[in-house]
Amino acid sequence: LWHDHQYRNGMVWQMCGYNQPPHTSYFLGKLEGITMAPPPLMMEGREEVANGGTIGSTLNDKHIIVCENANTEITIENGASPYILTFNVPTWVQGSGASECTTQNPKITYTTYTCNVKGSGLTGNARLIKQGDGILNLPKTDFTHKGETNIWAGVLNFDGTMKQSPLWLNRFAELNTNGGEFRSIKADYASVIRPGGANTKGSITTDSLTLGFGSRIVIDLYSNDFTADQVNIAKYLMVETKTSNEWVKAGPEYLCPVIEIAGHMPVGEATMKPGKYVLGTAPEELKGNLEDIRIEGLAGTKTSLYIENGKLIIEVIGLRDANSIIWAGDKSSTWNLADAQNFLFNNDDKSESTIFVSGDKVLFNDDAVSKTVNVREDVMPLSITVNASSNYEFNGAGA
Repeated sequence: LWHDHQYRNGMVWQMCGYNQPPHTSYFLGKLEGITMAPPPLMMEGREEVANGGTIGSTLNDKHIIVCENANTEITIENGASPYILTFNVPTWVQGSGASECTTQNPKITYTTYTCNVKGSGLTGNARLIKQGDGILNLPKTDFTHKGETNIWAGVLNFDGTMKQSPLWLNRFAELNTNGGEFRSIKADYASVIRPGGANTKGSITTDSLTLGFGSRIVIDLYSNDFTADQVNIAKYLMVETKTSNEWVKAGPEYLCPVIEIAGHMPVGEATMKPGKYVLGTAPEELKGNLEDIRIEGLAGTKTSLYIENGKLIIEVIGLRDANSIIWAGDKSSTWNLADAQNFLFNNDDKSESTIFVSGDKVLFNDDAVSKTVNVREDVMPLSITVNASSNYEFNGAGA
């Protein structure tokens, strides 16, 4: 435990107050069954390459570390094949309070360091490890190494190829790539993949992609020409979800992967145009269900994710205008966006079933068949009126 920087810092800060057990930076419990401590932050058995240094064939089969508390620039020479190349690129949070153990008037500063790597890629059986919350920029070239590439924290920017090394993104790690090609990518909880980078149209290509529960892909959609970032998957896509009662009761916020949409609309338009947006080539095999992927970013808009003619498609579905509706509950107890037809138009006819769309005025009265309402997802009505002599119960995962 003392090799873990968060635990070690916790032991130090607790010396000035009531000593409660500090936390590690990784999960120690048994629910997830994936407990794995990060590599220790140590110099024993490692050879340091300092800022401005070069990693060449003379360092092959050695454990090399780049670990300065500063912005650094490193060059990799052709033929470099270290046993392990570790980049420890940190952030530095400094602060002070009004007194030693208070948080009044704190003065906190944040520094994020960057390591720029130039030259060639790694070869042979080398392994590549990225630690620290800082930024690692790898050159746009071919990395032909066969050992694992593990991103434990922070940001990796890489536009080259990594066709023989499996890439793993630990929790909260981030990959930005424009045109990058990979053998495989495994994304864990809260890790982020951005094709093209933030707010830039780009692409990523991989033989296989494993989206762990809570992992996130941020996709830019452009409604002026119905284009989007491209995620091209050749062999298989795995979608991981957690559905057991134990997970639902005690698990984190996200129990499935997330596609976050960053919508780009022409000036003067407030919503994405309805239509089909191609997200890339579909994999040969799908392990799991596309329906389990949560779509975020287009609040109040109905979307659908599916495969059509070998393409991965996200469709923005056009809906009717907002109206005044009444809960009927005659088909099920479900209240969701633009799906369950459990409502009636609040007009003189009151016979035509309809869906709920964002901005509707919703009335719950005594005429409903079911007065248990299961809010399956977040919904955005303009208003809710409950006018009934009998009890209504609202439940579900939505709000």
